[in-house]
Amino acid sequence: MAQFKKEWDNHRKPLEHAIALAVKETVGFGGMNVYIRKVKRPLASGYIHNDNQVRVILTNLHLEDGPKCYMPEVQFSLTSHVLKLQAILSKMIIHADYSLIRNKTGIVFETNDQNSSTTSPFLFQQVRDSGKIAITMDECLLTGYIMTTLSGESIDLGYHHFRIINCQYTVEIFREGSGSPPVIAKYSFDNLGQGIQSLSLSNLLLRPINDELVPKLQAAMFSFCNTSSIFTRFLAGFM
Repeated sequence: MAQFKKEWDNHRKPLEHAIALAVKETVGFGGMNVYIRKVKRPLASGYIHNDNQVRVILTNLHLEDGPKCYMPEVQFSLTSHVLKLQAILSKMIIHADYSLIRNKTGIVFETNDQNSSTTSPFLFQQVRDSGKIAITMDECLLTGYIMTTLSGESIDLGYHHFRIINCQYTVEIFREGSGSPPVIAKYSFDNLGQGIQSLSLSNLLLRPINDELVPKLQAAMFSFCNTSSIFTRFLAGFM
């Protein structure tokens, strides 16, 4: 194991840099000599959010475009069988239909009293009981890890666990044909305080992101991690 670690550490930093660069240049783009079939499918057919003032029912949720990864950081400890990844995601926009369950007595009519930092924007008088919504997610951080194993002349990837955290949400709420301007406000779709098993909107984004990220990480392994070159004559003893 000491020899394994020594040989790996001699190559680790350049490989981490190469993998991070591959993530930056290919996630959200083409490349890496890997074909990923992109199927236009909804993020979810439905999603319910409770902000303790209004229940918001979203249907037909669609992601406008897949995100890109900025400033990726990679820590690759093959001796521990773990590759850790962290990256800032580009802006993402989700489109959906919405319906509201709200107490009519809580509706805020006066424009001067409509403060989205203290009152749900879904209680504003100009927001209809149903309509369209565009949810913008900024400054999201993708973080997590993927298990690795030495396999012949390359490295195979296995179980992975990623999270999307620290998102800043902005909502644009409108109803087509109403003639009224949209309501634009800061908001949060992270279900904090609603139980550890509560699903946040950011969780729904992990499926399309993982569908692209994981195959491209594996392609990076094939492209950059030639284990026979890294471990030379010691490789057979490490298998």
